[in-house]
This record gives sequence, structure tokens and C-alpha cells, in this order.
Amino acid sequence: MPILSTLGVGGGIGKAVISSTTATVDSVTRAGKKIHPFTGSGSFTVSIAGLVELLVIAGGGGSGNTIGGGGAGGYVESVKKYLPAGTYTVVVGAGGSGGTAASTGASDGSPSGVFALISGDYEATVALGGGRGANPGSGGSGGSGGGGSSAIAAGASLMSQGNAGGSGTAGSNFGGGGGAGAAGGNGNSAIATGGNGGAGKASSITGAAVTRAGGGGGGDSTPGTGGAGGGGTNSNGTVNTGGGAGGGSLTSGGSGIIILVEG
Repeated sequence: MPILSTLGVGGGIGKAVISSTTATVDSVTRAGKKIHPFTGSGSFTVSIAGLVELLVIAGGGGSGNTIGGGGAGGYVESVKKYLPAGTYTVVVGAGGSGGTAASTGASDGSPSGVFALISGDYEATVALGGGRGANPGSGGSGGSGGGGSSAIAAGASLMSQGNAGGSGTAGSNFGGGGGAGAAGGNGNSAIATGGNGGAGKASSITGAAVTRAGGGGGGDSTPGTGGAGGGGTNSNGTVNTGGGAGGGSLTSGGSGIIILVEG
């Protein structure tokens, strides 16, 4: 393809053209734009290289009874992402499964990403899965870290895709999972309350601002509140937000999502 075909007015890089997609395209909400929301894995083909808007969120971490809150899935957004021409594979990560405190630990969320092999070069944009809530092992590190306790380490955020999980203060209270916008809160042993999940982050990629990737609340006699953006409160993380699972019962993280905007 000639290099000039990727140039816009004034010689800048132009907008990508997508010739096929497995997503259900929304051409109405944003005037002059085509929104490709991938709530599950799929593919798309770029026929003319150029710029797109891209949001990639991974699956949130799992939690369970008397366990730290699950960390939110990694959050990666670009308002000017260059995509070479070619066919791309889209992988939307599942949320991590829940576990019981004394026997089976929860699991980390799965990564989400957009991948292509073009002219021998590997193109990839990847968000890391959210970390599991602590107990019996430490909180998982990932996009956002899982909550810990006073004796069990919380998980860290990796690659600047979120925030760390909170800690407990004493006894059996656990910290909240980290969110894309804020760290998880610490548990409070004085009132037997788990730490709140960290808040998620808002994006207007689909038009109005939507908050996603909140951390799960930590487990205790009174579980912590899930972070805004799909974090669970003694419940699963919300599907297709990457929200972390809330401690207090056998809970799973929310699945991720990938949104691409053409035009």
C-alpha cells in the first residue's frame, strides 16, 4: 500500500478504515464515528492504515469468603492509536474465579488484547488481568492489585495500568482491590469492616462518560464497598467492566471489554 494512503490533510496521519469486524457496529451515538464494542473475543480487518481510538480492559481478579477484594483488570486507553493495515485478533479476558479462605485461593483475571502479525512484525496492545484477593496466598499483582491483610501482602499494579490493593489492619479484615482510578482502601479492624475497592476510571469513548474497572471491596464481617466502575460488594464484579470481585462470598471478577472507534 502506498505510504501516501495513510496521510491525512496537511500530511498528518489519517484515520484508519476498518473493512470487516465481528463487533456489532454503532454508527449513531457519535456523529461521524463507528464504534466497535467487543464484549467477547473476535477480530477486525484494517484495510487502510491510520489512527483509531482504542480502550482495552482486562478481566478483574477473583475473591471469596474472608478474602481481599479482587483488583480491577488493567486499563489501557489511547485516543490516537496507529494501526497498520491487516487482520487483528481481539481477546477479551475473563474475570478470575472465586476461592474459599482456608482451602482454595481465588485466581487472577485474564488479560485482554488486540494482536496482529503484519509483514513479520508483531503488533499488540495488552491489558493485564486484575490481581486476586489475598488468602491463603498474597494478593495478586496485575493491572490493579488484589487486597491483602495485616499479615498477607496486597498486590501491586503493573505497567501503570491501575493501582495497588489495600491492606488489613489486624485480625481477619482485608483490604479492597485496586481500581483503575484509585488504590484499594484498607480494612478497619475496629469496626470489622473490609476496605473499599478503588474507584475505576471514566472514558467517553462511546459518547457519554462511563466508569469501568473498579476494585472489589475487601472481606470481613461487613464487606467493603466495591469501587465505582463495576467493583463487587460481596458480589461478582460487573460483566464487561473489568471490575474486581468483592470479598465476603465465593465471587468472580467481571470480564473485560475492548472498544475501538473508527472515523
